[in-house]
Amino acid sequence: MDLLTEILAARESRMFKIQNSLAAYPGSSVVSVKLNIPGSRKISPAYQAAFKIVEYELKDKLAGSSVGIIAAERNSSAAGYDALYVLSSQPLTAIEIKYLLIGLENKDPLGRLFDLDLWHNEVVSDQPDSPCNTGRRCTDNQEGTICGQGDASQNVPNSQAAPEKLTPVQIKRNDLGLAGRKCLICDNDAVICSRGKRHNLTKLLDKIDSLIQSDVRIKNNNIGEYDWNI
Repeated sequence: MDLLTEILAARESRMFKIQNSLAAYPGSSVVSVKLNIPGSRKISPAYQAAFKIVEYELKDKLAGSSVGIIAAERNSSAAGYDALYVLSSQPLTAIEIKYLLIGLENKDPLGRLFDLDLWHNEVVSDQPDSPCNTGRRCTDNQEGTICGQGDASQNVPNSQAAPEKLTPVQIKRNDLGLAGRKCLICDNDAVICSRGKRHNLTKLLDKIDSLIQSDVRIKNNNIGEYDWNI
């Protein structure tokens, strides 16, 4: 199996696990934890150390908000280090948890390397004309509220209400009316820079290495012996 095939297989496996976790815990949210590392080399002692930091900081923020962790799974593959955290449904809503993750990505010294995705179940009706059961954000809602979090059955008469089902949905920044993340090198949109390959890979990796090596949390540890077992 070549490297690209391995990476794609790892991503598919991660999505399968997210879906299974949400099916097993319907009222929960799932946080997918990864690092933003471009190129094909995504495994190294330094990246492992950075990944340990994002896990530590995430768990600290969740504990500070009294959000419980129901289950957790870690993995390493050609796609890099990753973890899945299944969170209890209380006391924060999925949107509030997403804001917590965004705060961590925006404020932590290594936050630009953190890739924290949030998935949860939305109630979606099979009723085709039900306006608030599309699994998308309401276009006329200024609060960034995700459709399907309310009582969908109230949108149609009981005699016409269609069966409801739970669908895994990722909450993204643009769902909340927030701008995308900035590029590591410049202040432009990271997605635009990545798609346009505006920056040399070596320059990007040098920037990442510089961020990791200058982080005091890593400098206080021997990166080569950083404990992966937590």
